[in-house]
Amino acid sequence: MKKVITVLLVLAVLVASAFSVYADESSDGKINSWRYSNGQLRKTAPSASGASNAWEWTDEGFVNDRNELIDEATMKGVDVSVWNGLIDWEKVAETDVDYAIIRIGFGSDYLSQDDIYAERNIRGCVENGIPFGVYLYSYAENTEMAKSEAEHTIRVLKTVHDNISAEVGEYDLNFPVFYDMEDERVQAGLSPARLGEMAKAYCTAIRKNGYKVGIYANLYWWNNHLTAPYFSTDYLCRWVAQYNSYCTYTDTYDMWQCTDSGYVYGIGSGVDLNFWYNDYITNEDYARNTGIQLDKKSLVINRKQSDEKARLTATVFSAAGDNSVTWTSDNEKTATVNKNGVITAKKRGKCNIIATMNDGSGKTAKCSITVNQLVTKIT
Repeated sequence: MKKVITVLLVLAVLVASAFSVYADESSDGKINSWRYSNGQLRKTAPSASGASNAWEWTDEGFVNDRNELIDEATMKGVDVSVWNGLIDWEKVAETDVDYAIIRIGFGSDYLSQDDIYAERNIRGCVENGIPFGVYLYSYAENTEMAKSEAEHTIRVLKTVHDNISAEVGEYDLNFPVFYDMEDERVQAGLSPARLGEMAKAYCTAIRKNGYKVGIYANLYWWNNHLTAPYFSTDYLCRWVAQYNSYCTYTDTYDMWQCTDSGYVYGIGSGVDLNFWYNDYITNEDYARNTGIQLDKKSLVINRKQSDEKARLTATVFSAAGDNSVTWTSDNEKTATVNKNGVITAKKRGKCNIIATMNDGSGKTAKCSITVNQLVTKIT
């Protein structure tokens, strides 16, 4: 009987450790924010109800929970953490979800503060072709702690990248690294200037490692706490949480978290839903991570056309300092390309125009070309 009790106690400890939320050594391990209460994730009621296709893609675009179009929303995403349990990313890839933001941890650089499902979730996205970014929940009270949180972020990203790339192949983040600033007990009493200094310390360290950066907070925090000049920096992406049918934030923002009660095939619990309002990611930012990016992923041209409209531009970041490329076509009977990226259509069909970096890295980017035949006579 004692052995049985001992086994049960061990199991209880393991389960508790897997799902408990740790904090920095300066705290007692209880996250408290508008989303967490004493370390437990709060679940709110849906922002509204009624539309059967709430927050889904329709023929006219994404709609909210009132079946009204969400103006200028370009992509739908989810953000997840250990709280969402085991996710079947293969099933998620079959839905209208375009991207994911994955929590990698919280607080300063301690192993105990890694999100235990971070690698599993990133692997699921990589294996199923789902673009993703990451976020880290902040407990920082000063710039030194913010720098430690940046080190935490970089460590997890590097470790996970090395593990997955060795098995699956190289990959890159297509969305930013977000800094989640919302802790009511630790940060709410800090001045906007102090919060701005902390955000700058964190984001500067992240950017030095080649990642695009952003800040996450709810509407109240954006309006009342995150008001220092740094939060208006051009390169920062703003992620606003407001559980409502509309986002009423009056300044510019890139992503809106609209509910924590969404349903997505493959995710067992209610999940946070988000909408992205900009391009997938800028060519410059993408190239900074991948090495090379073209200004177009696909192009339709007419036979015998060759002008500036049929020109491709490559954005290149070479570690060796050689930013030149070589242009080739994989089917010159359909279309050719010259050394400046100008395409000449030859005959109706499809081909790929490929730009290869000349720095010896072998990195490439391609554009899918469709050549149409112009109508010359109608009888």
